[in-house]
Amino acid sequence: MKEQKKVKMLAWLDSPACATGFAQVARGILNYLASTGKYEISIIGINDMGDWKDPIKFPYKIFPAMPGISQRSDYYGRARLVNAVLGTDKNLKPPFDLVFTINDPFILEQPLEIFQKGTLEVLKDTQEVFKRKVPPSFWFKTVSYWPVDSAIKTNWIEKSIAMADYPVAYTKYGKEEIVKVDKHLQKPFGLDNMEVIYHGVNPKIFKPLSDEENKAFRASFFEGAVKEETFLISVIARNQSRKDLPRTLKIFSDFIRRRPNSFLYLHCQETDAGGSLKEYARNFPNLEYGKNWGCPGKFEANQGFPIEAVNAIYNASDCILSTSLGEGFGFYNSEGMATKTVVVGPNNTTTPELFGYDAKEDISDMETIYTKLRGVPVKSGSTSSEWTSFGPTDFERLRPVTNVDDAVKKLMWVYDNPDKVKEITERAYAYIQDFSWDKIGKQWDDFFQKVIVKLEEERASYVSPKKDDTTEAPKKA
Repeated sequence: MKEQKKVKMLAWLDSPACATGFAQVARGILNYLASTGKYEISIIGINDMGDWKDPIKFPYKIFPAMPGISQRSDYYGRARLVNAVLGTDKNLKPPFDLVFTINDPFILEQPLEIFQKGTLEVLKDTQEVFKRKVPPSFWFKTVSYWPVDSAIKTNWIEKSIAMADYPVAYTKYGKEEIVKVDKHLQKPFGLDNMEVIYHGVNPKIFKPLSDEENKAFRASFFEGAVKEETFLISVIARNQSRKDLPRTLKIFSDFIRRRPNSFLYLHCQETDAGGSLKEYARNFPNLEYGKNWGCPGKFEANQGFPIEAVNAIYNASDCILSTSLGEGFGFYNSEGMATKTVVVGPNNTTTPELFGYDAKEDISDMETIYTKLRGVPVKSGSTSSEWTSFGPTDFERLRPVTNVDDAVKKLMWVYDNPDKVKEITERAYAYIQDFSWDKIGKQWDDFFQKVIVKLEEERASYVSPKKDDTTEAPKKA
């Protein structure tokens, strides 16, 4: 039998070999696609160091986004992506069938120096030139997977999101925010038909551990600070402004006055983009580092922890707490669910969707709503005063903040109602089984195959260009 031709994919995203959230998404999707044998995948990897990769763990070719000094001004390697499609990159050669991107719209919107257009705008222009000037085997389709953790700006739609042939949203919330803006454009792009594909979770890694394993881990990892009877609240989040960890410290400071046998563990770098957590904690005299709260002793955000240790942290915790100002998805949600650890999170962005309630519902009284929930929601943006902004560094987004008093109230409910909390975690665990990376990967495979069918239909309708067509191809980026 004739061997089926493999789909040639050029992926531009965080290197699957690094320790970012984007990388975790890339790894989950691309490892599954590679396992099908249908795809030949080349990656322009943001944050990649260019070192050797185990081909078993990373069954594709990864090229650094910044391969040399000449690329240093373009940290993300957007010019390299364009050059690869045009055939001017020495290592990445077309034709490609698919160009797949995962990144924020404002990154892809930024104009490339030569073209003065965003990356996806340049690729769209390239597609039009290719259809007139090159054989159809060089034609390609773009698929972009979009994180949305706030209101969307008009220019993100016009110059980025809508420029992909097939935009895909992380969540229904993300799609709703995109469509909300698109519908009010002078010329809408019709993005209400865009796909939504959730992130996955690896059930072979994130899974419940036994009571004996949890007890042993607590004793060794926390070096006696967290005893068997201690109520352990953990935060799995990078120390950055969007995670609002100073508010987490304030919440715990108020909570521990009411439930003193507790410990707050912040799984992050103590001093990072968000500042020094120890310095923030000085504002709350009842917090003592190493006694009732702490961070890992040696932690670098770009390297992370062994993933098995992260699973053990989830399992050892009595609850996971988030005070995030907005999430594109929030892996702590799916990983907490997969380990049967209750997640306490703010009523903003993706939380209602993942926890299983409507964002406009009254969430004041847990006794009236816990029977349907997959997590414990906390008021966020619930008053006209509960918002903040970080100016141009956050693109002038207005973000809802977590209500401290309600967060303390909800943590007390979790502390006082272990049986009801177990109902929530069992419900969440059953729900998340539908979102293993194998199942999510299958969704992506099915989706890409549909895109390829459309591409092949267009290629089959190819008509040779007229001799007087002198349109020039785009220049090298």
